[in-house]
Amino acid sequence: MSRQGALGGGAAVRSPVAGRSEQLGVLRREGVVVGRRHANTVTQSSASPHIAERLAVSRTVLSGLQSDQVSALERSATDT
Repeated sequence: MSRQGALGGGAAVRSPVAGRSEQLGVLRREGVVVGRRHANTVTQSSASPHIAERLAVSRTVLSGLQSDQVSALERSATDT
């Protein structure tokens, strides 16, 4: 199965069917992704360009939080 653009970027990604199928089914039902079948390949893509934008912002925010937490842990380790 091929998955395209569900997380933005539009690049095709090969992934095992079993693990992704249920998750993508939820995302399709919620209108986050749309799927198209061609022969034995299913392509998933963002239902809206706004989804990719929001995911990019979320990724930036979460990366910043993670960096802050790592810095705090490093400071904590050197303080003891």
